[in-house]
Amino acid sequence: ESFTGAPPTCSLAQVATDSPEALEIFEKCLRSTYEWTAGLEPLREACYAAHEELRHQAEKCRAQQARFEASSCLFVTKQEVVCGCRERTIDHFETRRKSVSAGELTRKAMYKSAVQMACHIDALVSNGTDKRGVLQSCKDLQIDTSHLEIAYGSVPEAEAASTCSSEPLCSHKWLSQEYTSRGWHAKAPAAECILCKKIPTNTTVTPPVPTPTPAPVRIPASSSAPTPAPT
Repeated sequence: ESFTGAPPTCSLAQVATDSPEALEIFEKCLRSTYEWTAGLEPLREACYAAHEELRHQAEKCRAQQARFEASSCLFVTKQEVVCGCRERTIDHFETRRKSVSAGELTRKAMYKSAVQMACHIDALVSNGTDKRGVLQSCKDLQIDTSHLEIAYGSVPEAEAASTCSSEPLCSHKWLSQEYTSRGWHAKAPAAECILCKKIPTNTTVTPPVPTPTPAPVRIPASSSAPTPAPT
């Protein structure tokens, strides 16, 4: 608001006088000056209150700006870890799949050998006359290893990729994006932007991939009688 009343044009300098006329002029000037300043007081109080409110609001805004920039710094320090999560996870999955797949082939081969070995032993200790034919059937035996197969699944398709690159904090483009292009900035400009401290981001440790141990294969019991112990 503005005070439109014009200030008095008289002077209060001639206060020390014995002249009745001068005292009367002084009193009229004093009264008009008082009436004029009395109209200014509410405006002065309102202006002071507005300045105090602005000061408190500016302190709150600076505190919120500091928290915002601190959270932006934390985002920057973790951005590389977050954005590389999918690639690291896929690499870890493929490494484990190859390792387990190699063990799967070993288990299948061991299982086939054990079944054929049991078949040959049974043929050798059998009382039948056609052992050659039984041995040939062992060679031609079709051994099912489907129960040893492992379903590894597949890597799911990536979702709509969000950008993993951002403008550096406090750069001209970042300031424009976050502060200067906003409608409030002209009347309430942001404080000075504080750069992030350098924080190492490569703190993840990839656990070693253990070498799979082939599962023990149960060999079918032979029908031959046990060898007696020496006496």
